[in-house]
Amino acid sequence: MAGKLSIIEAREKARQALQCGKNNFARRKDAPISSSAFSTPKSEVVEQSSKSKKSDWYLRPGKLVGKILDVQQKGGKARVAFLVVMGVGDGHGTLGLGKATSTNLYDAARLAKKKAKMNAVYVPLREDRTLPKDTAGSFNNVHVKLHAADAGTGIIADAAMSKFLRAAGVQDAVVQATNEQRASSLMAAFAALKREAKHQQK
Repeated sequence: MAGKLSIIEAREKARQALQCGKNNFARRKDAPISSSAFSTPKSEVVEQSSKSKKSDWYLRPGKLVGKILDVQQKGGKARVAFLVVMGVGDGHGTLGLGKATSTNLYDAARLAKKKAKMNAVYVPLREDRTLPKDTAGSFNNVHVKLHAADAGTGIIADAAMSKFLRAAGVQDAVVQATNEQRASSLMAAFAALKREAKHQQK
């Protein structure tokens, strides 16, 4: 059924697609591809999901790691397409966002990650934990306000937005959005952060 997938379903489907793509690239070109290559054992999915989520973001500067932030399934039974929004970050002020659509979930995730890396910007964090100042952005009639917060506040936002801000190493922030359109809210937040990054460079 067309519509948004839940975060848990999106992560699992994206992991399966990405794992499938890696397995296929690792095979020899003349080797036959069996149907088992297109599935990930449930035990592996459970093992991956049990790993620490925070450690993925807090990496050395310059090493950008991607995370699936949103997956939407579009179209009917005859032709299904996937819209993937991917965030990348190094946990030290650098972050990027990209989105892509494809009939293949792995291709959409790969292209979205490539775009996110190309769009990456550096946002200097205040006290290495929060935004430099309050800012706002909009995308497709969705308006988002990002507020710097005191130490210990944490990130007050939905799961996807929290994960995106942690990409830059943000630990304390408050986010307000006009609606719950996940992809548009993320794009609006990134527009605000890109503008702030350019302002800080002047």
